[in-house]
Amino acid sequence: MNALQWFELLMNCTIQAVVVIAAAGMLERRTADSTTKTRIWAACFVSLVGLAVSGLVMPHWRWGNMWRALAGPDLVMATRVEQAAGCLLAISWGAGAAILVVRWTWQSWQLRQFLRACPPVSRKQRQRLKSATPKALMQVRRRRVEFRVSPQQIGPFCYQLHRPIVCLPLSLLEGDPGELRHVLLHELTHLQTQHPLQLFTQRLAQATFWFLPAVWSAGRRASLAREFVCDDAASPNGISAARYLRVLLQFVPCRNELQGAALAGARSASDLKIRACRLAAGRGGPIAQPPMLAPILVVTAAIVASQVWLPTNPLASAHAGFSPWPRWTAAALHALDVPVRDFDDSDARLQLHNLIEDECELRSIE
Repeated sequence: MNALQWFELLMNCTIQAVVVIAAAGMLERRTADSTTKTRIWAACFVSLVGLAVSGLVMPHWRWGNMWRALAGPDLVMATRVEQAAGCLLAISWGAGAAILVVRWTWQSWQLRQFLRACPPVSRKQRQRLKSATPKALMQVRRRRVEFRVSPQQIGPFCYQLHRPIVCLPLSLLEGDPGELRHVLLHELTHLQTQHPLQLFTQRLAQATFWFLPAVWSAGRRASLAREFVCDDAASPNGISAARYLRVLLQFVPCRNELQGAALAGARSASDLKIRACRLAAGRGGPIAQPPMLAPILVVTAAIVASQVWLPTNPLASAHAGFSPWPRWTAAALHALDVPVRDFDDSDARLQLHNLIEDECELRSIE
């Protein structure tokens, strides 16, 4: 991809991402059901990644050409400005995305090393866990949940890559059975509802659109929605909610440096305050959209937004309704003997060269 194409891709994907996040936010605010909220945000983050992939590997619809009215020298100037901006944006985006990917990869590696250092629970402790937890929650997609003992300062958390893991401090494993049951229901619900996979998709979308404040705000709302789902499972009534909150308060001082790669029960005092107010007020309420309709609407908004491309490329051909297929996609399709148009009606480099020559001739005449 050249600088003009990078400029076009980054500008239009940003606009499309804002549209999808705005649609997901409106739908999320119209429902009181926590599970629906998590599905909305999961669909949002999958759609954001899909928009970026679509922009890289698929052609797009061209909505006219606003550069036709420009004279040759003005068109050359606009092209040079966009080329410089495209190079700067591509370098900045690549650096930011690389930093986040390296950071989260490092956190995941640290977490893996930390888990290896955490001893598995004893047979007696596992029997206690079985008696405090419904049998259906002890397996996630036919994989038995592995329990490990974590340090007290880390607090309880869960993790899943190849196998589901729940880490619990010794104070919970040997403490009050009621408190242990609350925490187990919370962490195991994370695993049963595929929240680790949702977190991975969220991180992928945030690494792609790291420069967009809306994607970070959406990530925080998605994290809260996941915690709401687990809070509902861990505190089915008002009496247990009060007891459950007391359990969470015990781990507020904990500072889990590995939270970027894991799901912890108590993340911050501000989030805990929101969760506490929600539990105290009681959950429920009318659902504006059916549970499965809202995520479908988010994906539909993303499909529509994927074809909203501003005509930012001054050298784009005005004779074709669609842009050419990107070279890497076209090469793969040609290898499969699938004919696709991987060229434009006019060579952008030749067109720019001719414009520059015309500009030089005009200057020499003057």
